[in-house]
Amino acid sequence: MEVKNKQLIAAIELYKSAENDSVREQAIGIMEAMAQAGDVTACLILGVNYDPTKEKGFTRRDEAKALEWYEKAAELGEAKGANEAAILYFRGSEELRDKEKAEKYIRMAVDMAPDNEVYKKNFDVIVEKPKPVPVPDPAPEDADDDCGEDKAEKDGDDGEDDDPADEYRGDEDNDPQAMELPIISSERGSLMIFDLVCGVVIAALAVLYFVWKLDYYYLAGIIALLIAAGVFNWRMLGCSVSVTTRRVTGRRSFQRMIDVPLDTVTSVGTCSFGGVSVTAASSRSAFYLIKNADDIRSAVASQLVDRQNRAAKPTVIIRDTRCSYADELTKLSELVDSGFVTQDEFEELKDEIIHT
Repeated sequence: MEVKNKQLIAAIELYKSAENDSVREQAIGIMEAMAQAGDVTACLILGVNYDPTKEKGFTRRDEAKALEWYEKAAELGEAKGANEAAILYFRGSEELRDKEKAEKYIRMAVDMAPDNEVYKKNFDVIVEKPKPVPVPDPAPEDADDDCGEDKAEKDGDDGEDDDPADEYRGDEDNDPQAMELPIISSERGSLMIFDLVCGVVIAALAVLYFVWKLDYYYLAGIIALLIAAGVFNWRMLGCSVSVTTRRVTGRRSFQRMIDVPLDTVTSVGTCSFGGVSVTAASSRSAFYLIKNADDIRSAVASQLVDRQNRAAKPTVIIRDTRCSYADELTKLSELVDSGFVTQDEFEELKDEIIHT
């Protein structure tokens, strides 16, 4: 910031060379008097030096006074003062933070210096952009029926049964196979009996070690047994499995995650420690210590049976051929009228079209 006023320069130098607070206050008083008189540079210098967010400044910082002098500079037409006021109102302390005033001063800064890229970026951050109003899609107009049917007939208002093809298309949105739905999740089992037995064995070995005063390698064996029991608990108790309409996911032993698409699962069975075994095309996953293992196996088996039933069920494509019948018969009638086809040939071709 270039300072041209000699009196202001002298006040700044007085503050910098001051050895006590009284001299500093005297220098600040000179700057404030000049700012009150309308010196915009003095206003900016006071704002920056009072501003606690700046690295350097007065020994006594004051956010409220910084805002006061920034606003004074903005009123005198200084864009930098408006920008700094906007930043303090937007990011300052909770007591002085004011979103409306921040927007007011950043707009003022951009209006006064429209080519300043820094002010534009601050404007984009401070001023909240209006959310776009969603425009509803226009309702599709009903297309004319190629066969000349009324709209009421197409909507099923004529008392006749609706087109089965329309029912099939409507059911696609509610098809349970089109979305992934949770079926069942595992419940963790317990290793209480195993832990109790291990605890008794380890305690007995520890007693024998101290009573018989065995060598240290016996103690090492006890510690190794204790570690092995802990690792076994961590391996078993970390297992979990969930079944959805699309996949089998879970955590196998040693905390390894697994995600198997249901379409690749070939079988489900049991494994040791009350677990569930899921066999896929290229892998086999075992989930140990599952309390509701029977329910998990039943859920997976049920999904496999449903998949087989869907695969065995033929896909029926229903096509509305009424329009094609009418078109073909109309063409045949024209050929009869033109003399290219006899009446007997017409009847014969009509039966062939209808029964094809």
